Amino acid sequence: MNPLLIIGIILFVGLLAGKGAYALRMPALVGYIVFGLLLGESVTGIISKNVLHDLGMIIPMVLGIIGFTVGGQLGIDVFRKHGSQVMTILFVQTIFTTLLVGGAVYMATRSLPMAMVVGPLASATAPAATLNVLWETKAKGSLTTMIMAIVALDDAVAIILFGLGEAIAVSMLSGKSHSMMQILTPASLEVAGGILLGAAAGIVTAQVLKRITNPHTALIFSMGLIMMTAGLAQTYHLSLMLATLTAGMVAFNLAHAEVTHLLKTLEDITPPLYLMFFVLIGAELDIRWLSNIGVVGLIYIFTRGVGKWFGSWAGASFAGAELKIRRYLGPALLSQAGVAIGLSLVVLQDFSGLGTEAENIARTIVNLVAATTLLMELVGPIMVKRAVTAAGEVNQ
Repeated sequence: MNPLLIIGIILFVGLLAGKGAYALRMPALVGYIVFGLLLGESVTGIISKNVLHDLGMIIPMVLGIIGFTVGGQLGIDVFRKHGSQVMTILFVQTIFTTLLVGGAVYMATRSLPMAMVVGPLASATAPAATLNVLWETKAKGSLTTMIMAIVALDDAVAIILFGLGEAIAVSMLSGKSHSMMQILTPASLEVAGGILLGAAAGIVTAQVLKRITNPHTALIFSMGLIMMTAGLAQTYHLSLMLATLTAGMVAFNLAHAEVTHLLKTLEDITPPLYLMFFVLIGAELDIRWLSNIGVVGLIYIFTRGVGKWFGSWAGASFAGAELKIRRYLGPALLSQAGVAIGLSLVVLQDFSGLGTEAENIARTIVNLVAATTLLMELVGPIMVKRAVTAAGEVNQ
């Protein structure tokens, strides 16, 4: 089917699906994802793999915009006021989730290499789904700020933990030992390189925006720089979300008024892109994955939920955060998507050629992450909406 016709169907029917979800008191993006799932190859096949390939650039493009937009709302004053709380909660919930999931998976499978990989995968949160709900509900307040900060940063911690865990697992499966430097270097480069790229892009953005008076010119320039940053991150295997998030944060702190005005303009033009993004995410999911979830999948879902929930509560309590953050932050961190799937595919590639056991572990991990992502992409946004509603931060 013609890609332009597909885009038209996505926008028109996707809008109705979003309105239907909203009428059922669910976030609109749940409607978009379900609609995408119905269009995908596992149900109707209207959006084929070829169409997904043709429209595939929309996904990293929107991730770049989301990263820049989130960074553009993280002023230095947020970190001055909440910095110690953010870092405490971030590390406590991430490490607790990693250890809990990894330990439970080991008890169920008796496979230490699998546990070393699955634990860090569970710590990643889907920023796109989480933040879209916050924007849709017009949520503002201390809980919303904390959610934004945590989901913006925890993928970086997850990537580092994954790099460490996967390198140890490869060493165990291959029988070859690696130094700590060899283990940590790839993940560290991905994170550090993304931050440096984003910082450079943010400085350039701030300096140019201060000299541009035409809002249309500012928008075109900024979109171009966001796409270039995202493209360079993909080309050199750096963290795309970290790069664009850092760019937005640096630009915002160096050119506050200009970036604030830019974000308001982006708000007006990005809804169709966000709709297509979540429909395409849904189309990439496969309902048949649910048949592969098994006992390990149920253990993963349960322990990941407990890890996020209790880890956030423990971190917030230790940091002296206010009551609503302690109560409601954990449920808002359940979404799982791109980073976890991407890292699971890295496992499939890196475990290839290490023997039958390694390849079986890799396939199990890919199926596990795919199946649980399908569930978490539907349940996670609903929990975010309930959390900010219970905290009284909707429509502020």
